[in-house]
Amino acid sequence: MRRMSPREMRRLLKKFGMQLEEISDVEEVLIIRKNEILKIINPTVS
Repeated sequence: MRRMSPREMRRLLKKFGMQLEEISDVEEVLIIRKNEILKIINPTVS
């Protein structure tokens, strides 16, 4: 999946009716999820 530009990101989030302060929460969750997925794929990564 290609990275979205901040402008595309905001337009998408606006479409979903999200407030800006919620976006940082979403980013944190995505980072956590990504780390969990990486651990599942490669358990040696801490």
